[in-house]
Amino acid sequence: LTADKDNRKDFGYRAVECLLTVLSRNSPDMIVVLAGYEKEMNQMLATNPGLRGRFPHTLRFEDYSADELMEIALQLFRKEEYILTGEAGRQLYETISEAVADKTESFSNARWIEQYVYSGILPAMAERVLNRGGAIDKESCRTVEKEDVETAFLKFKPRQIETAVIPRIGFRA
Repeated sequence: LTADKDNRKDFGYRAVECLLTVLSRNSPDMIVVLAGYEKEMNQMLATNPGLRGRFPHTLRFEDYSADELMEIALQLFRKEEYILTGEAGRQLYETISEAVADKTESFSNARWIEQYVYSGILPAMAERVLNRGGAIDKESCRTVEKEDVETAFLKFKPRQIETAVIPRIGFRA
């Protein structure tokens, strides 16, 4: 938010300036909640000597455990009426445990598990079902297999996501 505190045109600087104006009033008729990663929040609060004092209360939420992330994943599958085989469930817990053990400071917890399920496991399942050939029945379109979880995890390991090269959009010379 405030990467360049020497640049008065910087959006972050302007946002902090506006916040200070409102928060310096005797009784502002609003509550301001700041949320973000701890390191970046501390950097932002350090950009102005009066800013940290305007936010006297801090709540720090611990990352979810592997068990909690597993429960979130199971809720997502139940909500969409997908079925996990026993092997898929065990593999899912194993991959979640690995992700939690290998997480970085920017690990996104519930957002990661949601992306792992919706953008990783379910597309892997769909691809497996389509590539299998033959008739496709409703049951096979709802059943998540161990290989779907394994295939998805190759793309969703936390450190791998962080170092992935994002393709550029547009023309290149």
